[in-house]
Amino acid sequence: MEKKNTILLTVIAIATLLVAVVGATFAYFTAQVTPVDNEATRTTTVKTYVLPSAKMTMGDTITSADLYPGGKIVRSLTIKGECTTDECQEISATIEVTANKISAFKNEAGVQDIEWKLYKSNGTTIAACTNTPNVSADGKYTSTATCTGLDAYASETPVLTSQTDGTKTQDITVDANTNDTYYLVLEYKDNGDQNSQQGQDFNVVMDFYATGTKNTTGD
Repeated sequence: MEKKNTILLTVIAIATLLVAVVGATFAYFTAQVTPVDNEATRTTTVKTYVLPSAKMTMGDTITSADLYPGGKIVRSLTIKGECTTDECQEISATIEVTANKISAFKNEAGVQDIEWKLYKSNGTTIAACTNTPNVSADGKYTSTATCTGLDAYASETPVLTSQTDGTKTQDITVDANTNDTYYLVLEYKDNGDQNSQQGQDFNVVMDFYATGTKNTTGD
């Protein structure tokens, strides 16, 4: 009887060991993951910027074929930003002024006679300049320039100015609310004997573009 009990206990011990081994073989960890408790944080939304368009509009073309020393010419231009939404960001744009052949306008003393200045409007409108020809008793022909509103800019610092050939640029900021007026003032100064300048011409060219986009290589 005791031998049978020993055998039975042995069988039970072996069976218990097998169960333990099987249990150990198939045991695994269970990860405890808690779902997002704030639904609003699950989605990342990205919206791209909207940029305004920008344009420059020049005033009426002015061509003067009969300018005497002392004369002035004014051209107006506007820079305007436009946007299709209320959320436009600002952009950087460049105003460019290029003068051609004004370096030839020097009197016998070497004094430069042509100067151009670009002003940003301070609220006073420069309507135009009227040049009245004059002739002195000794036969000297000049112009007397009357420019409406220009006196209000006498103490203003021009945005750009030059008395030589070449290009000057000014970077500006344009947003959807930009609506700025500028005035280009060209002056033919009366610096003395200027007979050598008769029949000569010069020109000043305006340009406007997004900053950094102009091809300056000529390609």
